[in-house]
Amino acid sequence: MAAETERLRSAILTSISHDLKAPLSLILGSASGLLALNGNIGKGDEKELLNSIVEEGQRLDQFITNLLDMSNIETEAVRPKRQPVDLGEVLGSAMQRASRLLIIRWWSTYLNTSRCWNSIRC
Repeated sequence: MAAETERLRSAILTSISHDLKAPLSLILGSASGLLALNGNIGKGDEKELLNSIVEEGQRLDQFITNLLDMSNIETEAVRPKRQPVDLGEVLGSAMQRASRLLIIRWWSTYLNTSRCWNSIRC
């Protein structure tokens, strides 16, 4: 029984850490990209990065709110409301977030590579 409890605890911590770190990574990557580019970015790209920061900040806020609500559920201060959800909407949202994360990782890689090449040339 103790091994099963530990396995469940580990799985929950892994999930929570991922759910907290994913939006935070995107926020930090977007902000770092904007700072590194120092205004040398198209308005459309800049707006996309700023939107990513806001959306992922809101996602992080919602996740933290959910964690706090879960702690209230355990103390029976709040009762969960079960309701059906549109699976297409859930998957679409997840795919949109994943695509933004991939774009931010590409930008980070591009910026790191650019700095490296600029250092070598200097």
